[in-house]
Amino acid sequence: MHWTDMCLVYPAQWLVVELFANDRVEVLELCADGCAAKHRAWELRQSHAGRTFCSVHTSYPSLAFDRPAPRVGA
Repeated sequence: MHWTDMCLVYPAQWLVVELFANDRVEVLELCADGCAAKHRAWELRQSHAGRTFCSVHTSYPSLAFDRPAPRVGA
């Protein structure tokens, strides 16, 4: 889903999202606040190494992610 579509579907919401190739983003969870979203994204990163999870608010005008460097030997 594109970011502009997410903002329309989930107005004024904290989301936990996963970033995929070609800048595709998928909503995984809605959260009550920023702390809950950041904590959940952290939990997901701990249990699913190598995948990119982020907490974002739909008031952000756009998304720009720093992708982690590929792991050596992965």
